[in-house]
Amino acid sequence: ALGAAPVVEEPEEPEVPEVPEIPENALVAPKLDAAPDFSAAITEEAWGKPVATINKGTANAVLHNYNGTAEDVSADVYFRWDSEYLYIGMVSADSDLGGHDDSWVGDGFQIRFVAGSEMAYEGFTDVYVTLNGDLATAGGSSAAAEKNIVIADGKLNVMAKVALADMGVTAAEGSLISFNMLRISGTAAQPYAGWLSWGPFYGVGSGNNPGVTDANLLALGAAPVVEEPEEPEVP
Repeated sequence: ALGAAPVVEEPEEPEVPEVPEIPENALVAPKLDAAPDFSAAITEEAWGKPVATINKGTANAVLHNYNGTAEDVSADVYFRWDSEYLYIGMVSADSDLGGHDDSWVGDGFQIRFVAGSEMAYEGFTDVYVTLNGDLATAGGSSAAAEKNIVIADGKLNVMAKVALADMGVTAAEGSLISFNMLRISGTAAQPYAGWLSWGPFYGVGSGNNPGVTDANLLALGAAPVVEEPEEPEVP
């Protein structure tokens, strides 16, 4: 008997994971195709554009004196990510560098991260990269898998990377991270002069970050879309 043609089963479409909606108040860290070079100054070609520029006039930030007078500085802040790491960068002009071989002391940054949308003041991941007393190298950070400071054209370029898994963060678009940050200010006279606190680094109500109440929120975003150049018209 002449039979029917065999049924060809169509292969199933692979499931595309649903990307959670990113909250309106979240900063977005674009995904990287290639890890940035930590031996060189931060450039737009390698890091893209900063996710934020902070100074004492920034909402949710305050300049605070500690052992001296904190420099009135601003800083471009960068966050990027890939399948393993969160990359952190900061570029900040500084004409009076201060360094020290103790951790947390000297020009640089300190950031506390918590996975999710709620900040906590214990159990956080603490990342600090500050200028050593030689004014040329980066001090230690137990959380950073890699770190460096490059001084170029009168600017500090401070970099670190942290394993997302160590932070309890899933390496996927839409994952959220809460954080508070200090741009630590050191001077030749006082390596721990003070800081610019972005978010309540020391907790809401602390005299070390007066008037600052809301933690910052970061979302892991998509890779930037690279636009292909248009083909020239052929007359």
